[in-house]
Amino acid sequence: MIEQAIFSFVSVLDAQWKAVAALSSASGRPGLVADWQQATWEALVEGALGSEYPGVRLAVYGEGADVHGSSSRFSFPEDLPTHAVYCRVGDAGSTVDRLSGRAVDSASGEFFFDQFVHFDGAWYTDQPPFDHALVVADGVEHVLPVSALRWFVRPHPPE
Repeated sequence: MIEQAIFSFVSVLDAQWKAVAALSSASGRPGLVADWQQATWEALVEGALGSEYPGVRLAVYGEGADVHGSSSRFSFPEDLPTHAVYCRVGDAGSTVDRLSGRAVDSASGEFFFDQFVHFDGAWYTDQPPFDHALVVADGVEHVLPVSALRWFVRPHPPE
C-alpha cells in the first residue's frame, strides 16, 4: 500500500503544483505551499495507511505545515508521529546519489524520507517534476531518483 500511496502523492504534487504556487504568490502566503504539501501527505499517505496501521501519524513531510503554532501537522496538531516513511535502493539495482556523485545500492541500507524534490543538475529544488527523494542516513542528506527506490513504513523513533 505504501508504494501506491507514495506514487499517488507524487502525482498530485506534479499535477497541482503550478496552481498552488500561483495561489500562494497571489495571496502573499509563501507558507501556503508547505501547508498544502503537509495536508495532502496526511490525507493521501496517512489515509491510505490507516487500515494497515490504525491511528498512524507519519513524520512531517518536508517543512510541514505552519497553521498551528505548536505543531507542523495540518490535522490532529497535538498528535506525535507514530511512524515514518523509509526507503532503500531496490534489491536488483544501484543508483547515484545526486549530491555526492557516489553509487548507492541495496547494501547502502535504509534512508529516512524527508520530501520529494527535483534535481536540476546542480542542486535540488522544491518544484516539479518531483522525480527525486531527499532522504537522510546518519545525519547526511542524499538525493536519489524515485524510480530506484522501494518504500516502507517503520515505527518512528522516540524524539
